Amino acid sequence: MKLTKEEARSYLTDYQGLGGEKPLSTGKAILAHIRRAGCIQYDPLNRAGRNADLVLQSRFSGYRTSHLEELLYGERSLVDGWDKMMALWPVEDWPCFSRTREHFKARYRERAGDFAGVEESILAHLREKGPLSSRDIPSETQVGWYWGPTTVVRAVLESMYHRGELVVHHREGTRKTYALASDTLPPEILNAPDPYPEDRDHWRWFVRRRVASLGLLWNRSGDGAWLGTPMKKGERTEALAQAQNRGEIEEVTVEGIPYPFYIPAGANPLSPAGERRGISFIAPLDNLMWDRNLIKALFGFDYKWEVYTPEKERKYGYYVLPVLRDSRFVARFEPVFDKKKGILRLENWWWEPGEGQSGRFRDDLERALREFAAFLGAERLLLSRRQGMKEFAWIRDLTL
Repeated sequence: MKLTKEEARSYLTDYQGLGGEKPLSTGKAILAHIRRAGCIQYDPLNRAGRNADLVLQSRFSGYRTSHLEELLYGERSLVDGWDKMMALWPVEDWPCFSRTREHFKARYRERAGDFAGVEESILAHLREKGPLSSRDIPSETQVGWYWGPTTVVRAVLESMYHRGELVVHHREGTRKTYALASDTLPPEILNAPDPYPEDRDHWRWFVRRRVASLGLLWNRSGDGAWLGTPMKKGERTEALAQAQNRGEIEEVTVEGIPYPFYIPAGANPLSPAGERRGISFIAPLDNLMWDRNLIKALFGFDYKWEVYTPEKERKYGYYVLPVLRDSRFVARFEPVFDKKKGILRLENWWWEPGEGQSGRFRDDLERALREFAAFLGAERLLLSRRQGMKEFAWIRDLTL
């Protein structure tokens, strides 16, 4: 099947749940979305909503952070785990990640000397007092860790978590409270064998999962979509071929792009699009943005998340969100939410070439901003005094 770029953009937008009218945010709807996507990426930064919440806010009407927290820490239908970096995925996938847990067991084995006695203290605390965070066991001992120096208690908790002995019981801001996996997960899930004991079967499962995560994916390395697996490109190529031969994925081409793409079996890129939604604010680590080279090739939108770029080298800003209108990226903007004051401030806005306020754009943006403010719990909207924000002066008159 050969697609035009316009057809590919329309299909991808619709597949990602960003095309038509937003469905109501319910636990059932959110869980169904994450099951199809495999996972959504977690990041603790909260400039104007955390990444996972921004992903869901852009897809569901009336979404609130409590909806996701209930699935994670109430129903336990989802777990915090390693997949596409740190991510949130369905609890029934626990057995499929046994390889990942074995990898971390081997990785941390070399740190056994640093952890002497600490694991025993943590296990004793968990059995006697229940869930704990790193502040519940005081420690002044510092160790070098993979992301920098930290206390030995925090390092051991993280090690036990990645090995599958602990799970996240709940979060308070960026701080994780842990519980024993055996006290939290159902035995039939915790003790289930790896359903893909052979490497080839596991790799086939993995590539099928990644294709479903994006909806349209090529076999190119280098920009993040294939993170989370030790597969080499040749092994990935073989796994894609096997998944295609089994009818689990299908190959398509896109005009002007010399690489084949893969879509989930049964997906119909040529199905007519319904009424377009309008404006959505896209999370920086949204599944749609996992392969930014792909997005540049399809949409002509060049995006970099600049939180780790030195301030003087940033082209745009610290935490900038893409703005999707219908099936194209029209702009990017930088929101900052002051939770204590209940103020959502729009720091800056950058149009893509040829885009601007016209037609129904103002109505679409007003609707999107009201939904975004309600999601954050903002009571007021403010604009920065930057020159480029003058054209949005009408926003000052919006009442929330």
